[in-house]
Amino acid sequence: MTAYISKKKALIRFVLSFFAAAAVLALSFHILKGPHLGPHYDYLLKYVEPVPVSGELLLVETRLPLSANGDTALPEDFIEPASLVSVLMTMTEMNALSLVIQAPVSAGPLSGGADLRLAAPDEIRSRFDGEFNLVERNIRNLFEAIRLGFILPAEADRYVGELISITGRGKERLLRALFPSDKSDRSPLGRASEVFGKVWVPGALGEQGSWYYNTQADGDGKIRRVVPVMSQGEIGGEHLVYAALKDRLPAEFSFPGDDRGALLFVPVMEGDFRRIPMAVFQEYEEADRELFRLLSNAESQGIYAELNPESYPGYLYEYAQNMREELLREPDQDRKTRWLDARAKYFQSLDDFFNGPSETSLVDGYERMIASESLGVEGIRRVTALRNELILSFRNLRENYAGLLEKRAFLELELSNSFCILGPPDSALENSAILANTLLTGRVISPGSDQDTLRWSLIGILIILALISFLGPWISLGAGFLLAAALGAVFSYSFVLRAYWMDPLIPLCAATAGVLVSVVFAFLAKYRSAARLRRAYGSRMAAPYLRRLIRSGRPLPSETCSATAAIVAIRDGSLKGIENRSSPRESAKAASVFREEAFRLFSAAGAVMIGIEGDLTVFAFGSPLERQAMKKMKTLLPDDSIRAAELVLDILKNVPRAASWCFAIDAGECSFSWSAAAGYTASGRAVVSVRLFSKLCSRYKTRILVSSRIAEKLGTVPVKKLGALVDQDGGEREEFFGLESGAQEPGPGAEKRPGSPA
Repeated sequence: MTAYISKKKALIRFVLSFFAAAAVLALSFHILKGPHLGPHYDYLLKYVEPVPVSGELLLVETRLPLSANGDTALPEDFIEPASLVSVLMTMTEMNALSLVIQAPVSAGPLSGGADLRLAAPDEIRSRFDGEFNLVERNIRNLFEAIRLGFILPAEADRYVGELISITGRGKERLLRALFPSDKSDRSPLGRASEVFGKVWVPGALGEQGSWYYNTQADGDGKIRRVVPVMSQGEIGGEHLVYAALKDRLPAEFSFPGDDRGALLFVPVMEGDFRRIPMAVFQEYEEADRELFRLLSNAESQGIYAELNPESYPGYLYEYAQNMREELLREPDQDRKTRWLDARAKYFQSLDDFFNGPSETSLVDGYERMIASESLGVEGIRRVTALRNELILSFRNLRENYAGLLEKRAFLELELSNSFCILGPPDSALENSAILANTLLTGRVISPGSDQDTLRWSLIGILIILALISFLGPWISLGAGFLLAAALGAVFSYSFVLRAYWMDPLIPLCAATAGVLVSVVFAFLAKYRSAARLRRAYGSRMAAPYLRRLIRSGRPLPSETCSATAAIVAIRDGSLKGIENRSSPRESAKAASVFREEAFRLFSAAGAVMIGIEGDLTVFAFGSPLERQAMKKMKTLLPDDSIRAAELVLDILKNVPRAASWCFAIDAGECSFSWSAAAGYTASGRAVVSVRLFSKLCSRYKTRILVSSRIAEKLGTVPVKKLGALVDQDGGEREEFFGLESGAQEPGPGAEKRPGSPA
């Protein structure tokens, strides 16, 4: 009959829970329907495994934020044409794949100039907004730098002049865009882009309309999605990154977008993208020119004497420069190949020159001249000076050559076969990089359909309710919420692993409502368990440790646990024979005062009381109760034996009530258990030893008596061997020692006592 009622209650519990879950499911589905991307979506992105970063993706940052070193320049987003020509030619030399430019170029688009008279109103407004936003930001940065002390007031005039110059260049850019001087002639920048081949810049006209890179944020201001191709009628056509990569996408590729056609970003950990500053391109060209200058200056010293004229590095550098200028005048593949070959031969000549015998041969020639007898003192001095000057020149050349090779190797490693995005280090650059990585890796996020979300939510909720409805309330507390969390985790991981977004809040909220009844019963079970632990252990340990033990829920009173612990026995000498000298009330009161004081002192240190017997109280350091209560604490406690000895010594020095107490300490493996009759107790050799040792303290006139196991761990604490306990069969001896402290005086002849039989 009892079993029948139990099944009936479980069935009612299941039905009620299912209706509650169904109601919450309907409400959640209505509120969170569709690709709802909010804080929970962002929270999941923090803990999911990020998408692999494409090795060919490279970010070229055009500027750096304001620095704190005092040497601060005003940032400028617009790129000068000459700088961009240098970037394009270096990328061509290093075999970069393509370049997306996300910063306005002062000369206009790469096609030769932007005529704003033919542009749409929104495009004109965007261009003017960009210029005036730049002016506003520069003014704010200037005053902020002065306020923070990065720019001294005395230097403000110079920076104001730079600000006026930057503003003037912005004015010139707008004038050139509104009134282009010559639209027929291609600019050097346009020819450089033709040499490189694959360049995309905002505002240029592509096959499907103008390109853009700004991304619209969600309602809370965060950018979580991007529209690769805007629908008809809107300003702009394709995102720059999509326009650059669409030819590389597979033919069957389709956008798993939301209702607006937006592509959800695949999460990428911040800092994973390869990045280089745009300044390294200028540094590379400057190092290249500086080495050529040094080579030209040193030519008069005869450094090329060992080389054929056609192998002179300086000649090959000039030839490569001529090929470069010819290529920029008339870009074609044949001239490009000749220029690249000329650059390769130039660096090969440098390698042959610096690693060949030129320096050694020249120096040896000077050495032979110095060693000959034909030169006088003055001649030797002049030749020696020429030799030293030659060695110094070669050293300087090698240092500059090593620096150039380092910069070239760095750029070649970063740029070779790289898809580059150039722009200021802001959110637009990050978002474009994430979109590019999404397209390059093929990892896209698909919003889940309503049917899939509803179907899998119902299946998961039914399984959870079926399992917890037939479990006890204690198990349902953990199992119910664990299964509900697991259901949310399954939906979350379907987003991470399958790139399929079904909002995990929908099944999670419904499942949580379904297990609410189990949670209520679980709270009742937790309260009953806490009351049971409090009744069993409340009188044996301090309240703070008891609270932590109750939170852990173990060990149960029915469990018997074994642990290595330090056992301390405290015996109050003033209570000896008090039952015969005083009334039972007075003796009971005195014994109670002794136990309460001992419990207060020892329990505050974490010890657990394991025995009471007349004038004797026994405590354990390192018992299962203490270990469980301290399990989640980060502080590492000293050895239990050392803790016990230090506490006893401290009590003897600072507690007046302990004047009549004596102590015995031992350590070893003990078995701990609880019973309704005896309470929490322990059994083991150490427990027996301390009871015996506590009786021997008065005989050996010592306040503290410890076993050999304790004495070995006390280090610098002075101890004195007093005797040994011997088994009745004459077997194992148990030596004991007295601790020497200011609170005790061992009796004379204690060292000679052989001990007494156990």
